[in-house]
Amino acid sequence: MKTFLTVSAFALVLASSCQNAAEKAPADTVMSIAPQKAEEASPELFDAASDTIAERAPSPEQESGNQTGQQPGQKQKPAPAPPAPVRSDWNKKIIKNASLELEIKNFKEFERLVSAITGKYAGYIAEENQESSDYKLQSKVNIRVPVDLFEQAVNEFTGNAEKILTKNITSKDVTGEVVDVRSRLEAKRQARLRYLELMKQAKNMEEVFQVQKEVDEIQEEIEAAAGRMGYLNHSSAYSTIQLVYFQILNPDLVNNNNHEPSFGTRVLDAFGAGFKWLGDVMVALITLWPMILGVGLVVYAVRKTIRRNRTKPTASAVVDPVNV
Repeated sequence: MKTFLTVSAFALVLASSCQNAAEKAPADTVMSIAPQKAEEASPELFDAASDTIAERAPSPEQESGNQTGQQPGQKQKPAPAPPAPVRSDWNKKIIKNASLELEIKNFKEFERLVSAITGKYAGYIAEENQESSDYKLQSKVNIRVPVDLFEQAVNEFTGNAEKILTKNITSKDVTGEVVDVRSRLEAKRQARLRYLELMKQAKNMEEVFQVQKEVDEIQEEIEAAAGRMGYLNHSSAYSTIQLVYFQILNPDLVNNNNHEPSFGTRVLDAFGAGFKWLGDVMVALITLWPMILGVGLVVYAVRKTIRRNRTKPTASAVVDPVNV
């Protein structure tokens, strides 16, 4: 009896260990079997191994979920679209100009405001002229501001005006001209370097003078191109605002100038113009008195000479009969 129980327990332990080894071994056993011995493996072993691999292999959804950090069973979120490429501005050169004519209330206050706005937008006043008359004060100012702040400066000038009489804005793209001048400038510099190399190889003074002449001509062209390049760069970096602002001092005088005068007013103005013309003529004659006096003396001398010539033959005709 004891022997039977011992054999039964040993058989149960052996069966459980074989089952555990069978559960862990199929996949490893299949992978470790060499190709030349694959035919010797039993079909049951292949089936068991394939079933085990199928159970343990993750599904495509689980793999994608693991790669994106999602839990199994959750819906995969669509990947965000890549940002649109930003089109960078390739150093465009644009010359902007504005012409403004504004009517204001207080001339002095707006004059201080012009200086404040110009400094606020990092600009400067290039030219300023002031005029005054009986009915208005007027100032003409040329202001240069950075091209990026051009629109803001124009809007602030017009926003502080009483009335906008004129507002003209123009733009000119000189990018192509800048590229062309830059290319020609670089080509001239390279040509100058080549001529300098030729000068080192010159054999006599005549060849040296000839090469030097070419170098001088190229140098002048380089300086002209560099000056043009500087002008275009400065003009495109700073825009110009031609500002004209004025204050009306006597509105009644302006209104009278705008109305057509009446018939009586025109008649009086005609009499006044006639007297003025007559006075101008008299002043001109008085101014020319030396010439008039000289002409009078010449005329008097000529007439006197003519009279003397006429009286001489008469006297000789009277004297001759007596002598006979």
